[in-house]
Amino acid sequence: MKDYIKTQIELHKRIAQNYDERYKYAYARLYQNYWNRSILSLVKNGYRREHRILELGCGTGTFLKELLGNYRSIYGIDISIDMLKQINLQKDTLKGVIVGDGMKTPFGNSVFDIIVCRGVLHHLPDISGAIIELHRLLKTGGSLIFSEPSNDSLIVKFARKIMYKKSDKFSEDDVAFHSRELKKILNKNGYQICKLKRFGFFSYVFAGFPDHFALLSKIPGNVIIVKILILIDKILSILPILNHQSLHIIIYAKKTNN
Repeated sequence: MKDYIKTQIELHKRIAQNYDERYKYAYARLYQNYWNRSILSLVKNGYRREHRILELGCGTGTFLKELLGNYRSIYGIDISIDMLKQINLQKDTLKGVIVGDGMKTPFGNSVFDIIVCRGVLHHLPDISGAIIELHRLLKTGGSLIFSEPSNDSLIVKFARKIMYKKSDKFSEDDVAFHSRELKKILNKNGYQICKLKRFGFFSYVFAGFPDHFALLSKIPGNVIIVKILILIDKILSILPILNHQSLHIIIYAKKTNN
């Protein structure tokens, strides 16, 4: 476990050096805002500004900015001090941003109304253990919303395996999930799944990670291109069979018991 945590800290130390490139280009910011708001649309379900919300794996604070516009009690936790150093927010608007391990957080039982994770759980060594820890933190009836890499497609699974192996910006220990596996873990550990959204097709590949793949940065009219790709992605996400080729899934689940 310690070796795994050390590997993740070193990985994110490398990523942190160029992480702001994901927001350097207008087309990339457009995509990241689309991704954030796709998650936030689920976070907003039935919740009030005074509710307490935690972002697990808050990184450089990009999604925290979205949350701050909607909630008063915002907390963030990340294992990487290098990522947290890049947060550019008014610290007095946050209840707390801390360095911590997502497998064993310093918070008490049943303290959060909502927990959000964007591309975090696949970095953890034990998905079941992480889901149980988040269950401990949530109030009964509270919501867990997360976006994670999907391996529902064999083509996507193979492509991701090659990418993780070839790029030093990924760890071969990182995993992606089959939706059946996630549903089983959630149901077993006291959650009711309210919604599963297929997410991330062409716009995810071409606009999501310009620090890895910056082809669009060299093409005129890239903002318009990304708008078109996002529209195509939205259509693909609701088409049976084809939507199983998504690179991510977004799941909204509620804690049903203690």
